[in-house]
Amino acid sequence: MKPFRIFVADDDEDDRFLIMEVLKDIDQSFDLSFFSDGTALMEGLSNRPAEELPSIIIADLNMPKLNGLGALKMSKKMVQLRNIPFFILSTSSAERDIQESINSGAVDFLVKPNTYDDLLLILNRAINTVFGNNQPRFAHG
Repeated sequence: MKPFRIFVADDDEDDRFLIMEVLKDIDQSFDLSFFSDGTALMEGLSNRPAEELPSIIIADLNMPKLNGLGALKMSKKMVQLRNIPFFILSTSSAERDIQESINSGAVDFLVKPNTYDDLLLILNRAINTVFGNNQPRFAHG
């Protein structure tokens, strides 16, 4: 079985660390890759064999160079990437940011919470969303 790969792009080092800890808490077997901005994310996705593509992409909305929305739009134009579930994560809860992300192809727009437990909840829910059912594939335990 293909490992469950998650690519995360966030320019904040503390946020990357926290997201890593939460994802490990959800499931130790996740194959995690982290990128400091959308440009690095897109470079990490380029020319990658199909079997090494991520199962899910999570990108911060506001990053230097290429933001999460730009990376989302680029990925949806690339045949090998367009079907990978892409989530935008942001401190913003502005309706225009949410709508533009969803209209551009994001599976969901995740507002960064203030607590570890809330981040665990939203990331676990996001991962389970990919499987299209209400039965959690991954459960915090």
